[in-house]
Amino acid sequence: IDPLVGTIFADKYEVLSILGKGGMSTVYKVQHQDLGMVLALKVLHKHLWTDPLSVERFRLEAKTIGKLSSPYLITFRDFGVTSDGQPYLVMDYLKGVSLGRKIYDENGLELGDCLEIFSKLCEGLAEAHRNGVTHRDIKPANVMFLTDGSDSSVKLVDFGIAKLAQGESDQRLTLTQTGEV
Repeated sequence: IDPLVGTIFADKYEVLSILGKGGMSTVYKVQHQDLGMVLALKVLHKHLWTDPLSVERFRLEAKTIGKLSSPYLITFRDFGVTSDGQPYLVMDYLKGVSLGRKIYDENGLELGDCLEIFSKLCEGLAEAHRNGVTHRDIKPANVMFLTDGSDSSVKLVDFGIAKLAQGESDQRLTLTQTGEV
């Protein structure tokens, strides 16, 4: 079992369960202690806390998400660093399945459904592009198909390898290097 599950993180988030693990971070389902909201907490793996490049990438991901406002994009809620140095960011918790899982479970999707999903994602991406953000990792696994009855029904997630245009150009060059995954 993960040592964070069942604890209070950053003095305000009760860690309920693990949602997923990646090469750089782990995402948890959490509940805000004062507000009662269920959210998603993304924390950088401990071995990367002392790597300035990894920490800066993580900070830029938070900054990237924080610039965006669309019903078809993940919503950023908080960013910080714990007293012991662990960077974290908090986003909406999305109840549903990835679009990839939905396609697999339903053995494909109807053309009309595909066009509706595509249209919504394009609207979300247009918002990102207006804010100088290029996602760079669009795939069914990064599209959440919501099951909570939301009107938006789909949201693009995981801006971890996004690029920021113009104002971040100097940082962008140092944060994306040849041969890095």
